[in-house]
Amino acid sequence: MNKQELIKRLKETTDEQKDMMLSWLRAGEGHSVMELDYFAERGIPLELLEPMKSRNWSNFVRVPEGITKVSRDLMSERPIGFVEDGDGWYSTGWFYLPTPQEEEQGYSTIGKSYTDSRSKRIFIEGIDEETYEDWDEREKLIEDNKPHPKASHQSDKWDDYEGGIMTIDYTIPITPEQRDKYDGSKHNKEDWFMELEESSDHYLVKYDGQKRVDYINVNKAAWHGIQSQRKPMTKKAAMDWVRAKRAEEPEISRIIGGSNIIFQTNGKRRPMKDIAQDKWQEEQDDIAWHKRMWKKYADDCLGLNDFIKDTDNVPSGWSHERFMALGYMDVMTNCNFMVPWVDGVGSTRVISAIKHTLGVDKPNTMLGRGSAARLEGTHVLEALREEGVLPSEDEEE
Repeated sequence: MNKQELIKRLKETTDEQKDMMLSWLRAGEGHSVMELDYFAERGIPLELLEPMKSRNWSNFVRVPEGITKVSRDLMSERPIGFVEDGDGWYSTGWFYLPTPQEEEQGYSTIGKSYTDSRSKRIFIEGIDEETYEDWDEREKLIEDNKPHPKASHQSDKWDDYEGGIMTIDYTIPITPEQRDKYDGSKHNKEDWFMELEESSDHYLVKYDGQKRVDYINVNKAAWHGIQSQRKPMTKKAAMDWVRAKRAEEPEISRIIGGSNIIFQTNGKRRPMKDIAQDKWQEEQDDIAWHKRMWKKYADDCLGLNDFIKDTDNVPSGWSHERFMALGYMDVMTNCNFMVPWVDGVGSTRVISAIKHTLGVDKPNTMLGRGSAARLEGTHVLEALREEGVLPSEDEEE
C-alpha cells in the first residue's frame, strides 16, 4: 500500500473512527499488542495490517495434572514444575515443562530428557599449591563456593597460573531459580516458585490439531459475570460519593485511572450535580460493558456457567487447562488478567508502519516502547492533519 492509497482510505473513515484514531495516536499504547480488529475499528486498512500479523506469546506455562508449583530452572531458565506425590515413572521433585510453543510442535510431556548441561564451573584465584593439597582446606573451599545448596561436588583441579587457581565442577539438579529476599538489613537468596491455587489460572482452550486457536480466561469471564449482576449506583449515592471525594481532597481536579471524572474545568469547580451525573453514568456504562462481555463469552462457549460452578463440566469442543505466568514485563494482561497469546500486532509497529508509508522523516530518540509509540504517534498525527485526514488543532477546539 502506497501513501496516496493509505490517505484515500483514511479520509473515507467515519467521524467516530477518526476520533478513535486520534485518541489512539495520542496515547501510543506502546506496550499493547492487539488483534487486527482493534486497528481496523480505527480505520487502518487490513492490507497494511495483515503482513504484520503474528502470534505474540505471553511468558506462561501449561500446568499438567499432578504439578503443584512452577518456576524456572536455575541453570537453563526453562520452565519447571514440581510433582508433589510422585507415582510410577514420575518421582517427587522438579521436572522440565514444555513451553506452549513447543507443545504446538508436538512436545507435550514433562520429564528430564532435555540435554541442558547440569554442570557449573567455579574458578578461585589466589590458591597456592600447598593450600590445595591440604585436604581440609580443599574441602572447605569446595563447600564454601557451592553455587547452590543442592549442588554436589563433581571434580576439581589446581593450575599454576597467576599465582595459583583452583577449578571446581559442581552438578546442580533441576531446581528453581533463586531471587533475593530481604529481611531488614540482611538479604539472602531463596528458591523462587509459584504455587498453583485451586481457584485461579483456569482456561478453556480450543484446538485445531495441535495448534491452540481460541481460549477463554475463565476467571476473567466469571469476573464479568459477577460484575454484570451488581446493582447500579443510585443518584443519591453518586452525590454522596462526590461529597466524600471533595472532603478527602478539596482541590481535586479529576480522577484518572479506572475512572475519568472531572471535578474542575479551567480551574473552577464544576457543580456537584454535574459531577454526580457523570459518576452515575460511568457506573451505568461499566455495568453495561460487563454485561456485553459476559454475553459474548456465554454465546461463544455454551455451558460456560456450568463450568464455572464445577470444572468437571467441561463444555463440548473445549479443553480445560491451567496456565501460569512466569514473568511480569513479558506477560500480556487485560484488566489485570493474563492474556496467553494474541494473534495480532503491536501498537508501536502499526504506528511506525503508517509513519513509513506516509514518508514521514522524523527521528525517534525516545527510549522504551511506551514513550517511543507516543512520539511516533505525534509524528503521524501531524502528517495526517497536514493531509486533511484529521482536523487541525484549531478545528478540534
